[in-house]
Amino acid sequence: MRALPDDGEPSDLALTELARGLASWAGWFMALPGRADLRGPLTLDKAVDGLPRPAERWSPIEAGMFTRLDGLEGFTPAVDALGPPEADPEALSDLEPTTTGGSSPTDDEPPVLLPAPAEMAARAAEHGDPHVVKFTEACIRENALRPDPVYLLAAQHVLDRTPALSGSGPA
Repeated sequence: MRALPDDGEPSDLALTELARGLASWAGWFMALPGRADLRGPLTLDKAVDGLPRPAERWSPIEAGMFTRLDGLEGFTPAVDALGPPEADPEALSDLEPTTTGGSSPTDDEPPVLLPAPAEMAARAAEHGDPHVVKFTEACIRENALRPDPVYLLAAQHVLDRTPALSGSGPA
């Protein structure tokens, strides 16, 4: 959605990508436990803060498919407590540091040298995995809006740890 222009007509390629993404989401749809009727008292960031965390690490399949959410004590009440979305168009951007994981470096940590955003974008394009490209683009965009090393660190982490598609350049 963010790739579509705010003014003017989107390209056929952008519309095709959006249609494929929506079709994929529809094909994998799974109702979450809880009511999600957006009548609760909490804003999205407060509701996310109240989500329980699993006691043990889930496998990537369990985490990606949300197969164990119904057994996660406290998840359903957290969903039920979610209120209507904020009218602020930057509300999603405000939430992203929470959901991209990790934290910003502190003065006690050694500095991490990260490539410039343009170099990181080129590396993602060379990588070839569409999820890596989209994640990297989102991190670079959010870093431009709200400079915070956590965005570039997250993108670097995904680039370093996700195997490149066969026939693509080095990861």
